[in-house]
Amino acid sequence: MGSIIFRFLLIYSAMSLAWVACWRVPVRSWVLRNPLLASITLGLITEVTAMAAVWLSFENSIVYNVCVPLEFLVLLWLLYRFKPRWGRVLLPAAFLGCTSMFIAAMLRDPTAFVLTEAVVVISMILTALLVAALWSIAKTSESPLPSVPEFWLFMGLLVYFGGLVPHIAMVRFVFQKNSALAAELSFIMPLLCILRYLCTAGACLLQARITGSRQHE
Repeated sequence: MGSIIFRFLLIYSAMSLAWVACWRVPVRSWVLRNPLLASITLGLITEVTAMAAVWLSFENSIVYNVCVPLEFLVLLWLLYRFKPRWGRVLLPAAFLGCTSMFIAAMLRDPTAFVLTEAVVVISMILTALLVAALWSIAKTSESPLPSVPEFWLFMGLLVYFGGLVPHIAMVRFVFQKNSALAAELSFIMPLLCILRYLCTAGACLLQARITGSRQHE
């Protein structure tokens, strides 16, 4: 229980840092600000609710199974704000991800375990879209990539969702075959989560600095 609380505190700290950094970015200075803040807020609610379920000795899989598709849609909104012309791709992506979650919930009990197959589908969709977003930044940016807030934001998301694909794909199998090994691998997801939100916080701080510099010109 102690290790679970420690991991939660680390994740919560990284997410809180990202939330504060994002909230401080002026609303009209960055088109990604509102969907990003919504994503971080949803993540905080998810982790707090999941931790409360563990504390009360309830199964918390349903928390993730409800919040995963919600976060998926919010991140598609973020990508739409980044590239509005991607709407024709993002709409089918939303349909595919949500349909996979619905089918998985029909085939398995969503209160018993995370719907791993659907999470893998959603993670793969987001991974492909994030690679495309980073490629677009690399082709069009006139500034060095480390000075572009979107680069850090999308890179953090790519590390997270790209890392989730192999981890989530094997977690149910490993859990069924060797619960001890599954427990040892439990650090992977918190680590990916922390990296994601630290990159998000960095992107927001960078955007706030760029906005401040423009205002003083």
